[in-house]
Amino acid sequence: MSCVEIGDRSSVERIYPREAHDEDAAENARPKAQVHHGVRISSPGSKSAGFELTRASMHVGEAESAQDTIFLFPVRIMQAPASTGYDAAGQSTGAAGPTNTSGDAYDEFIARILEAARTADFLDPIGSGEERLKGFHGG
Repeated sequence: MSCVEIGDRSSVERIYPREAHDEDAAENARPKAQVHHGVRISSPGSKSAGFELTRASMHVGEAESAQDTIFLFPVRIMQAPASTGYDAAGQSTGAAGPTNTSGDAYDEFIARILEAARTADFLDPIGSGEERLKGFHGG
C-alpha cells in the first residue's frame, strides 16, 4: 500500500497510471467478467496524513466489507453510434462502431478516487477496551 496525499492528484496518478486504468477498464468491460479490477482505499483521507491506496481486484459476487475499505473500479462507457454504419441500400458508410464517450474517463476516475477518500466514513480502530470486543465470541 502507498500513502497518497489527498490534495495531490499526481500522487494518485503515480500509483494508478493511465495505462493501468485503461487495462482495468477493458477487463471490467468484458461481458462475462467475474472479477473487477481497480483500486482499494484502506484508510480515511485527511489533509495531514493522506490515505492508503493500492491496486486491487474483487470478485463481482463479493460483498464489500462494511466501512473497512472502499473498492473503486473503472468502466468503459459505451454509446451506440448515431447511425448503424449502413445507408438505406445496405452499403457501409464507414461509420465507426461504439466509442468511449465519457470525455476523459481517466481524469474522471482519479477525481472519483479523491472524492471517495475525502468523504469516506471508516469505522474507528478497535482498541483493547472496545465495546465491540466484549461478550461471547464462540468457542
